[in-house]
Amino acid sequence: MKYIHKYFHIKKISNLTQIEWLLYFCLFTVALLLRVYDLSARAMHHDESLHAYYSWELFQGSGLTHNPMLHGPLQMQLTSLIFFLFGDTDVTARILYVAAGTILVILPIFFRDLLGKHGAIMVSILLSISPS
Repeated sequence: MKYIHKYFHIKKISNLTQIEWLLYFCLFTVALLLRVYDLSARAMHHDESLHAYYSWELFQGSGLTHNPMLHGPLQMQLTSLIFFLFGDTDVTARILYVAAGTILVILPIFFRDLLGKHGAIMVSILLSISPS
């Protein structure tokens, strides 16, 4: 078996069949559509509003003072970059989380050796329909 690294038993993704590639692509697409659909319909909950507010302040030039109650500064910096590129709306405040949740669906590909071919697909299916 060819592994990416000798200590990490993670298979290269070049061993996937065409059907597996198609299945993972479909799961990725479904996950993206489920996460993007009607993204601005719900009001932001408390944590989301705090992250969006501090990202917006950074975007406006007020700077960022790290508060241990919030997550790390990279989250605010990336969201403020998204505000800079696409404008500041409820949808753009959530794009970073949509991207992270969608990319998460593809990660089981790298753990097929540990999870098995069908196990990795099942994990991807569950992650694709997961609301988080």
